[in-house]
Amino acid sequence: MLRDIFSRAAFTAKEAGVIFAQVQNGKGLEAAGRYASSYTDRALRDIAALPPGENRDMLEALTRRLLTRQE
Repeated sequence: MLRDIFSRAAFTAKEAGVIFAQVQNGKGLEAAGRYASSYTDRALRDIAALPPGENRDMLEALTRRLLTRQE
């Protein structure tokens, strides 16, 4: 069911409730963290291929910060 919901550009309030319940009752946060971490790792590999310098350093720092940010 979640795949169907996320395959669309937008979802209803009822569907948002389903998503919220799945996250609360399941391992949603852990799975989301693993998913985010895999994208971060891929981004860091791509950034490492850029020429060294201040711009690359800033992109790397920003990418790392996005994964570990706190509310």
